[in-house]
Amino acid sequence: MITNGGSGTYFIGAHIGAGSYGDVYECTDEWSNALVAKVLKPAGTFEDVQRQWEAEVANLVNMRHPNITYMHDAFVHDNCFYIIVEKCLYSLDRVLPKIDETWVPHIARDVLQALAFIHRFGYVHKDVHPGNVFVSLTSDVISRSEDAGPYLSFKLGDLGITRMENDIRTTGTVLAPWMRPPEAIDPGRFGAIGRQTDIYHAGLLLLSVMHGEVLLFEETDIVAGAPLRMADSLDSPYGQAIASALHPKVMYRTQTSLEFWREIQAALQYLAPGGNATPAPMDLGPPLTNPSGPGKPTKTRSSS
Repeated sequence: MITNGGSGTYFIGAHIGAGSYGDVYECTDEWSNALVAKVLKPAGTFEDVQRQWEAEVANLVNMRHPNITYMHDAFVHDNCFYIIVEKCLYSLDRVLPKIDETWVPHIARDVLQALAFIHRFGYVHKDVHPGNVFVSLTSDVISRSEDAGPYLSFKLGDLGITRMENDIRTTGTVLAPWMRPPEAIDPGRFGAIGRQTDIYHAGLLLLSVMHGEVLLFEETDIVAGAPLRMADSLDSPYGQAIASALHPKVMYRTQTSLEFWREIQAALQYLAPGGNATPAPMDLGPPLTNPSGPGKPTKTRSSS
C-alpha cells in the first residue's frame, strides 16, 4: 500500500510488464478501481529520472483525449516516481494473432484520432507500436439491452518519449531500433523526423495487424522500402493506404492522420458500401487480472 499524501491510497499488485523506462504493476485505489501503476526505472541520476517523469506527466496532463490512456495520479514515494493510469484489457500485441483485417478501420480510427490530437498541439509521439496501443472495454452496467455493449476501443499510451516537434533532434533522437523510420537513419536522404514519423509508425502498426504479428525490420530493409513493398503486396483494399503511409521519403508519405483515415475510409467503403464493416467476433482471451478465466466476444463501435 502506498499513499500520495492526502489525495489517494493505492494497492500495488502483480508485475504486468516492463518498458524501456519503467515497470508496470496492477493497482487498485480505495474504490477498488482497476488501475495500472508505472514505476520509472532508476536509469541515470535521480535528477535524470525526475526530468523524464515530469516530462511524461506533463504530456499526459496536456493531452487528455478519449483515445489516449487517462492518467489518474502522479507522485513520488520513497524516491520512486509513480504514474497511475487507467487499466485497459490488453496491449494490442498480445492479441494480434487472433484478429484480422476487419479490425483495421476500428484500430486506425481510434489511433489516428489520438495522433491528430497530439499533432494539433505540436507534439510527436515517436513510439506508436502494438505494445503501446491498448484494447479498452466499455460497458453499460445499467442497460440490459444487447446493444449496450460491451464495446472495444483502442487507446494510445506511453507518452514517455513524446516531444515537441521543434525540439526533436535531427540525429540521435530516442526511437526503438526495430521501428526506426528512414528519416531517423538518413535525414539528408529521406527528410526530417516529425509528425509524419507517427504516420509511418501507424502504417507499421496496421501492417502488423494485417499480418497477425509484430513485424521487425533491419535497417537495410527500412531504407530499401521493404515495409512499403510488403504493404503494396497485400491482397486487401487497405494495402494501398498503408503503403502510402510507409513511403521512405517524408515528402511523398501520407502527411496527416486525417488524410490517412480518409484513405482507410475509402477502402472501407469499397469493402462495405454502407461504410459500416463489423469486425469478426472472436474470443480475445481473459483479461490480465484473471489469466485463467474465460474470454468473451465483444463489439466495436462503427468506424463510419
